[in-house]
Amino acid sequence: MTFKSKNVNLTCGKITKEIEIGKVEMIELETIYSSNNSSAIEFSIIDQDKEIPIMPIGDQVIENERIFFGLPLRFSIDRSKPYQIKKDGVSIDMTPEMAIGKNDGVYTITYTPLNAQQYAPVSDKVKLKVVMRLYSKSAEAPFIKSALIRAYGGDALWIDRL
Repeated sequence: MTFKSKNVNLTCGKITKEIEIGKVEMIELETIYSSNNSSAIEFSIIDQDKEIPIMPIGDQVIENERIFFGLPLRFSIDRSKPYQIKKDGVSIDMTPEMAIGKNDGVYTITYTPLNAQQYAPVSDKVKLKVVMRLYSKSAEAPFIKSALIRAYGGDALWIDRL
């Protein structure tokens, strides 16, 4: 029997090559993935020089999004729905604005976003950016099984599997 030690990257990411979508009116993201209470997966569309966060269709909430000091959340929060903020994995009673102003631990938020599942691209080529975060070295890492960009309107209706 052999014992080994692994160093786990707590944050990793990938940007795809350019995906030709043609002149379309709107795109959506369909994914099959897994994350848990100690991890998060973030998806974004890169359109020319802009990065636009996107939530996969079928998802209702953003889970465990990392809150960075002084930076806004990836999406606007639907304030009519509940949200949960954690500091170092423990739920705390704090507003998102207060958490954004803190720099004394790892803050995360689970919330319902507004207008997060569709994007109207400017160009006819986009890239998909994925960031996976693990908040505990002993937790199971998140994974992505598949991702599809659905394009609607314009030149044609099609789906491209990544």
